[in-house]
Amino acid sequence: MKLAGIDIQDQDGLKLAIVLRQNGYAEAASRIETTAEEHQNEVALTIKDREDILSVLVETDSELAKLRAVLLEEHVARKQTGL
Repeated sequence: MKLAGIDIQDQDGLKLAIVLRQNGYAEAASRIETTAEEHQNEVALTIKDREDILSVLVETDSELAKLRAVLLEEHVARKQTGL
């Protein structure tokens, strides 16, 4: 599956969904789970989903480190442009 344009293994996406749900981010978790269940290729993330994912990826394994880097870069760019 793709999250923010980054290819990740479905199992890593589902691990992320578990962590999101455990931290109170059920909507983002559901979006990832639904994508995996329906065998879709890309998760349609909202800005809030992206922020929620960033908040749980403070420390991450190497599989999700690239996702965190991309989301952080996008977040900084949105803040700089006032979005």
